[in-house]
Amino acid sequence: MDAADAGRLWRRIACLGLGSLLLHVGTTLAGQLHSVLPITEKPGLFIIQNGCVLEEMVHINDEVRIRLSNCTAQPGTIDNPIAGRVSRVGWQQSATHQVELRIALVGPECITTKLVDENQDHFLVSIYRCGGGDPATTLNLLSVHGLALAIPVQGMNLEMFIDQSLGYVPTKDLVRDGLPNFGSMRGDWQGRPRLHQGIDIYVDSANVMAAADGTVTQAMTGRYSGRHVKIRHSATVSTVYAHLKRTLVRKGDQVSRGQVIATIDGPTGNAIESQLHFELQVNGKKVDPYHYIKQNPALPIELQEKIRRYEQKLIEAAEIRAQLVR
Repeated sequence: MDAADAGRLWRRIACLGLGSLLLHVGTTLAGQLHSVLPITEKPGLFIIQNGCVLEEMVHINDEVRIRLSNCTAQPGTIDNPIAGRVSRVGWQQSATHQVELRIALVGPECITTKLVDENQDHFLVSIYRCGGGDPATTLNLLSVHGLALAIPVQGMNLEMFIDQSLGYVPTKDLVRDGLPNFGSMRGDWQGRPRLHQGIDIYVDSANVMAAADGTVTQAMTGRYSGRHVKIRHSATVSTVYAHLKRTLVRKGDQVSRGQVIATIDGPTGNAIESQLHFELQVNGKKVDPYHYIKQNPALPIELQEKIRRYEQKLIEAAEIRAQLVR
């Protein structure tokens, strides 16, 4: 790849919000965290920066810790930036070219965070309050063969599910981790290309729920999938949950819709970032859950549009990843 090609590739990476891939195209200049701006209308925090690389996000009880590498900053704090949701945000230099942000949450049981690399100038931390009611009965993800499946992450609504699966482009290692959508390429960087046969939901410190009543047919550990669980819901429909930290069920167990069956806490198997790999199998064949999600007549127009935008972004991200593999 010559200098002109590298320049064009970087411009495309920047447009797609893949600023953390800067290290792949070769720079040694440290970035800088400039400021943190609260957003109250759609609760969240803009982390204004340039050149920093998202290294890690850890959710511990009522605090989220975000580590940025290749980064410098003057220390700062904001008290009560989002009333009733975030009580304090602080940041400081924790090591040479490394900055740590700490976000103190109010009511950790009902607040979830997601980190999105919005563009090369800032990160967006969106903060969601979990919906009321029993997620086992209220949060339907899709319907297949007359069976309604729930969202498999506790406390997650449909927009969060879309944002943290189709809407998430891995920031640590796009080549090895691959893209989250069904049918994306895996293993090509090793010369063993294969297609991804599930979807990845990027979450951490989360409980994994059974999508519907069923029988556990597998609860084991694999080299690539880490700990994983498979549940047969009917004669034709099964689901698989992989990259788990801890499993709470065994083969042969009967489980109920919404029952917590496992936990996610850091990456396992061949995952680079913490995530839930979710598979839907119909008549023994692995199929794309989004095929059924998009068929839901009750899917709001704004979420239909969001899915279309994310799908287009993933097409462009796949082209960038292919160039990095080469």
